[in-house]
Amino acid sequence: VKKQYGEGMLRAFGILAKLKGLRTSPAGGTNAIGTEGTDAFLGLSREFCLVHFSKKLTLAQRIESASYCINMLRFWRNHVHHDPQLKLSDNFIARQTYENMTLQLHSAILLIKAFSERCPSQPCALDTTGSDRCENYFAMMVGARLLPNNKRNITLQDGLESIATMNLINTWEVDDEVNLSVRRNHSKTEYKNNMHEATEGDDVDLAEYPSAEQMEEQFEAGLERARNEARALGMLKVVSADLQARPWLDETKLATEMRDADGDEAPEQDGGSLVGKRVVIEGHP
Repeated sequence: VKKQYGEGMLRAFGILAKLKGLRTSPAGGTNAIGTEGTDAFLGLSREFCLVHFSKKLTLAQRIESASYCINMLRFWRNHVHHDPQLKLSDNFIARQTYENMTLQLHSAILLIKAFSERCPSQPCALDTTGSDRCENYFAMMVGARLLPNNKRNITLQDGLESIATMNLINTWEVDDEVNLSVRRNHSKTEYKNNMHEATEGDDVDLAEYPSAEQMEEQFEAGLERARNEARALGMLKVVSADLQARPWLDETKLATEMRDADGDEAPEQDGGSLVGKRVVIEGHP
C-alpha cells in the first residue's frame, strides 16, 4: 500500500492483531465493548502484509491469503452498503485505500501465475515488486536519501553521475572487507517480520510453484474462508444469497459511493509522488 494510504497504520497491525480477544470498558467497569470487527480488520491487514513479506508462507498459501483479503473486504463493503443504518461514505475505508489493497492483492496472484509460466526457475519474491526501489534511487539523485546533493532539478548527466556513485556504494555493501552499512530506513518505517509471523524454521522456497489447478483451488479456499468469517461476524444477514456467492457484483458502482481519502490517506493533489515532483530532467518532456 502506498505510504499515503496508511503505511504507518499497517505497520502497527503486527502487534495489534495479537490482541485478539481483548475487550475494553469505557469506564473501567464490567460492561465490555465487543471488538470482533476490529480484531477481524487487524487480522486481515496483517495477512495483507504477509502476502507480500512473509518468509514462511508458500506461494499457494499466499494465493489463498490474497483471495481471503480481497473477498473479506468485499463482504465488509457489501454489508455496509446493504445495512440501512450504515453508509459506505461514513462507515467504510476510503475508496483509494480499498482500490489499492484489492489491486495489489490481485497483482500478487497474477505475478505468481506469470512467474510460474514465464520463468518457473526463478523465485517469485513479491517483496521486491513495485516502484519503491526506483523511487528511492530517484530520491537519492536529488539528495533526499543517502547521497548529499543540494540539487532539486537535475540533468541527465547529473543522474548518470549519481548512478555511478550508487553503483560504487552497492559494490562496497557486498564486499566483506568493507565495513559499511547503508540505506537503512528509519526504524519506524521498517517492516518487522517477527511482529507478523513466527520466525523459527527454514524460509519458504519461492521457486516452488503450485499448478494452475492448485491456484484456482486456493483462490476458492480463500473466498470460502472469507465467507465463513463474514457469516460469523453477522455480515451476511442483510446480503442476498447471490451476493454471498459472488461478492464482487456491482464492484464499480459501489466504489463511487465510498468516501475519498483525506488526512494521512490523501495522495498529493496532482496524484503524483513527492519524489516525482522533485526530479526534473532538463530539456525533456
